[in-house]
Amino acid sequence: HWVLEAKAAASCMANALKSGGRIVAELGGAGNVQTILTALSAVSGKRELSPWYFPRLGDYVALLEATGLTVTYAHLFDRPTTLGEAGLAGWLEMFSQRFFPELSAEEWTELVKAVEKEAANLYQNKQWIADYRRLRIVAAK
Repeated sequence: HWVLEAKAAASCMANALKSGGRIVAELGGAGNVQTILTALSAVSGKRELSPWYFPRLGDYVALLEATGLTVTYAHLFDRPTTLGEAGLAGWLEMFSQRFFPELSAEEWTELVKAVEKEAANLYQNKQWIADYRRLRIVAAK
């Protein structure tokens, strides 16, 4: 999901394998961190905040099979993930602050607080839990 050119990446993976070789991969799937991205978009007014590739299961299977690979296992599943001591604020700083270079430190802090309020349903049992969705794939050449 860190790769912007998914088709090219799939071709590289397929080309790197010997006959009989296999790939086991896990990446963000469709809907990954959707609550966070929706909240961030709502409070910031920015709509394009996810440069990541979070494919649907069928789309990714088709992408890999178009390279000549045979997908033998594919699973899209929810994997709620605790965000540790840094919480949602830390996650936003790590993955989203780059979308807001124009904000001062004070403005960034206000934005984070607004996102936390908008995504309050992710705060459970005194911890932030991100709504990760994972796509796990096994494919062979």
